[in-house]
Amino acid sequence: MRQNFLYDALVVTNKVDPELRGGVQARIIGETDEIDDDAQYFVRPDMTCLNAVPEKGYYLKVYFIDGDIRQGRYVAVSPSKDGFLDYNYTAKNSYPNVAVYNLGGDGFMRYYDRAKQMSTIDCPNGGHIVWDGESKILMTSDKAYTNAGNGANNNEGVPEHAVLTEASIDIFTAMPVGKGVLNQGSEYLTIPHVSTKTIEAYNNPTAENRSNEPSVIVEGDPSATFLPIHDANGKTVDEVELSLTRNYISRFDKKIDKIIIGISDSKTFPEMADEFMKEGSQSSAHYLVGQIEGDPEIASESKTGILNNSGFLQFVQLDQDAYYASGVEYNDEAANKNAVSIVLVASENPLSTIGSYSAYQKSMVKKLIAHIRAEAKDDTIPVINASDLVGRPSLPKMTVTFE
Repeated sequence: MRQNFLYDALVVTNKVDPELRGGVQARIIGETDEIDDDAQYFVRPDMTCLNAVPEKGYYLKVYFIDGDIRQGRYVAVSPSKDGFLDYNYTAKNSYPNVAVYNLGGDGFMRYYDRAKQMSTIDCPNGGHIVWDGESKILMTSDKAYTNAGNGANNNEGVPEHAVLTEASIDIFTAMPVGKGVLNQGSEYLTIPHVSTKTIEAYNNPTAENRSNEPSVIVEGDPSATFLPIHDANGKTVDEVELSLTRNYISRFDKKIDKIIIGISDSKTFPEMADEFMKEGSQSSAHYLVGQIEGDPEIASESKTGILNNSGFLQFVQLDQDAYYASGVEYNDEAANKNAVSIVLVASENPLSTIGSYSAYQKSMVKKLIAHIRAEAKDDTIPVINASDLVGRPSLPKMTVTFE
């Protein structure tokens, strides 16, 4: 594609962008007319203002970074071919210092000051967030408690507090109380960050909360995205939480021709999930199925070091390839090409702390096989054990078949 050139494009579908960045699949008029609609490349927004993702049938003005067809960016949207605002009106150079986003009519506004590299967000619930050029975050709320500990009882303190970026993350990954000593379980939290109420609760635990052991289960996230699992007749029989990774191979012409089932062997559910989500790891599978039903488990402090390995996640959309089995071959080509991979947290080694195949896993594999075949509209897609594939490194041995 030409660089520094605006192409006309037509939105052919606005199904879920695998990167969740407002992308749509669009036909580049005069360039990709011969490609099927569901195989068109995604183009993503680069606009001063965007109220909503463009719908199917809308027209776009698109450019390509470095002329790469996989890096299309749309800078203008119109419901008709000739209804665009003049590009000089919407371009960055006409409004160089501030970008304004109004997400619908619900009062959510975002302003970005390019010169100061500072974002300001006004929320419809009365909150106000400033994210400055040094990545410090300041939040204001007239409704929430304005102080921690005893201050929450009488609403003392100021309504604005800086958010400790690393410490905020650390709260969810480490205990403020560890090894029986206050403030020994966290890399970032210090004594001033632990409220009086927390200290009192630790020194004088109530009857309902006498355990100092941390939970190893993540509570359900109400904002999580779930996708339906269908049977051969299209009926929804289950659902899977979507946790999209960037570790995948983009395909615009994928036709699913096999289902590969593998096992984690010595690795736990959180270890596999972390590996699939780690940026640049080139390790991923479409599905990860834990030993038991429940919220996805995370690595956390545990006296025994043994986890329940609960969880069920999808990391890669079915129309893209995961990296699992990319080092082995099937019919003289990389096995992961046009495949859907399912990894079970299981081991056939009797000495492993990871259990063998559970009834829950066998049930979910059966559902997933039916679902994948239904999505591909092909009930003859073969199911292959990963350890039967040829190549190096060899994948963990499996003697159980699932069909």
